[in-house]
Amino acid sequence: MKICFLVNDLNIKAGWGRMAFDLINATKERGVDVEIILREEGFLKRPFFNFFKIRKIISDCDIIHAFDVWPFGFLASIYSIGFHKKIIISAIGTYSIAPLYNFFLKILSLWAYKRADKITAISDYTAKEIKKIIPNLNINVLPNGVNLEKWSNNKIGVFPEIFKSKPYILGVGGVKQRKGYYNSISAFAEITIKFPELKYVIVGQTNDEDYFNKLKNIISEHNLKDKVIFFKDISDEKLAAFYKNAELFILTPEEHDHQFEGFGLVYLEAAANGLPCIGSRKSGAETAIKEGVSGILVNQGNVHETALAIEKILGDVNFKNKLKSGAIEWARQNTWQKAMLRYFEIYEKSLENSKKVIITTSWDDGDVLDHKLVALLDKYGAKGTFYIASGRQNRLSDSEIAAISKNHEIGAHTVTHPHLTKIDYNLAKSEIEISKKNIEQVIKKPVEMFAYPFGDYNSKIKEAVRSLGFFGARTTDDWRIGAPLDVFTIGTTIHVYPHPVRENTGSVSAGIKPFLDNIFGILRYRISLKALFSWPALSKGLFDYVYKNGGVFHIWGHSWEIEKYKMWDDLENLLKYISSKDGVEFKTNGEII
Repeated sequence: MKICFLVNDLNIKAGWGRMAFDLINATKERGVDVEIILREEGFLKRPFFNFFKIRKIISDCDIIHAFDVWPFGFLASIYSIGFHKKIIISAIGTYSIAPLYNFFLKILSLWAYKRADKITAISDYTAKEIKKIIPNLNINVLPNGVNLEKWSNNKIGVFPEIFKSKPYILGVGGVKQRKGYYNSISAFAEITIKFPELKYVIVGQTNDEDYFNKLKNIISEHNLKDKVIFFKDISDEKLAAFYKNAELFILTPEEHDHQFEGFGLVYLEAAANGLPCIGSRKSGAETAIKEGVSGILVNQGNVHETALAIEKILGDVNFKNKLKSGAIEWARQNTWQKAMLRYFEIYEKSLENSKKVIITTSWDDGDVLDHKLVALLDKYGAKGTFYIASGRQNRLSDSEIAAISKNHEIGAHTVTHPHLTKIDYNLAKSEIEISKKNIEQVIKKPVEMFAYPFGDYNSKIKEAVRSLGFFGARTTDDWRIGAPLDVFTIGTTIHVYPHPVRENTGSVSAGIKPFLDNIFGILRYRISLKALFSWPALSKGLFDYVYKNGGVFHIWGHSWEIEKYKMWDDLENLLKYISSKDGVEFKTNGEII
């Protein structure tokens, strides 16, 4: 296994940078070959100038792991075109969501997200925000983990300025708007009357001068100059000492122009030191803090609620001790070792799946000739999904459909086979719903799969299919060889129809359409030039590609069309060739989702 990481930098002072740093080092320790392509002082500083150099590096890797969709997830997709590498995008925070609110970047980011083999997010909130724009995206939430050895070490140095600051509450993170310091300082001002000796220590870079000046103004307004103390550029040893001696940890992030706190590793670092934490809802803190166990969550920007949370922890010893114990246990449940193992599982599963060869077939309309397809599939141990247009003339009888359903899958295909986007929406929805009910009455079990007639659908039609209880839907988009990313737009690999031309079509454009549909795929996958001239060579060459690289090989068509163009022998020869290969799995359409 060889993994290529695309990342901005390995700044261990930043939460996401530390995560990347730890993950890459842990990967190396497991004996995995690693390539790191950096933006800062690396090839990615000039991503297009170094295009071919980066492609050469990627060509030798099995997996590309990009941190955030923009720009690294997008670049990973661009660099890997034609290589069919496994792409993993980890959504860390702002740059996985903010691009979705920019017209141009949204198009590129959507393409990258949908092309990725696996998407992870470091918090439930991050995943939820992405799904607001891309509802069907499958995202694994893999929270960050804390290095317990490092942050809960009792052997810490003695630093006079820390003891001089006691008693204090602590905040850690760059002084910028999304960290919510304006809110937490305002809340601190509210409780200083009750806790006059208390100070507020903030550890973080102060590069945003405008925001820092805004904080200094509010500090001055509330006469807190000697009570709010800023530290920056400190060692990890000193930071550990700050954690160890604090009363509680507070960071109340707020969203600003789609910039937000993606997780907040500092909450876990504080928890490892037994510090009760206060964080904000609608941020990564919802995942980093276990509410009522390791800390308290407050609404963003609510100064009074934040002040009450501070007061509750400091004023109730029993409650504070309960949170301290809960925080330590929460940190133990969320170590960086456990977090790394979750990534390794994804790497191993991605490679395992990349070598699998799954064969699925699907057949539209429910024509009476489908019985010949059933006989052919059964002969070679293949499985089929038969999409029935329940109101079609010359279709299989109910008893034939019921018999086929015993060994194969039955799906719905509307009643009258219309273009669903070209008729009234309510009528289209009725066509879908009635066809489902009709087929379910025949086979006496739920119908879970749907095929769009003519492959014609839009977002409203897709949502209608979902809302009516289907588990997935198939399109007619050929040259798809991977597992479906969106189960309601399942693509296909190859259509059983004449190639390179169809005769007696009535027009030249219709006659050469098979050639035009396939030429770019043949060139893209570098299939033998013989594939330009015959369907058997095309189908065999494409299967060979999938067999070598892994993936899903999806054959589809219509029995009446196979009969019309006398392609039964072509199809049988392909099935015979496939079934002779070791390691192939035959599945229905429903079984691949």
